[in-house]
Amino acid sequence: MGHKLAALLKNKTIEWATIIAGTLILLVALFNLLYEPLFQSYTGLENGPLTYENSKKVSDTEFEAIVREITYQEREQKARELTRDETDPFTRKIRMNMLMNTPSFMNNTPYMHIKYFRYAGIRQI
Repeated sequence: MGHKLAALLKNKTIEWATIIAGTLILLVALFNLLYEPLFQSYTGLENGPLTYENSKKVSDTEFEAIVREITYQEREQKARELTRDETDPFTRKIRMNMLMNTPSFMNNTPYMHIKYFRYAGIRQI
């Protein structure tokens, strides 16, 4: 009789485990199928079609030109500070130009995403 009770309990445990696993699978499936439509009906969210180009691929040259344009003011301000003691306007202009076009000077800007995009090879704006 003890073996029958153990077998019965074992079968009941397997039966309950199967019921629980089946219920969980059913709930996950229902959630995946119904969540988005119910959420959209609740919020009224509808994405309209895009009417403008939201991104375009650029070449390396175009990317660097965009970087120069974005960082121009920051680089100019730093170059002005470094050439502040220069008295001759022509010499100051030449030094500022040299500084602003030096790669290490251009890379030393607070725009960390530019460094990441350059390193990751992302060329889409």
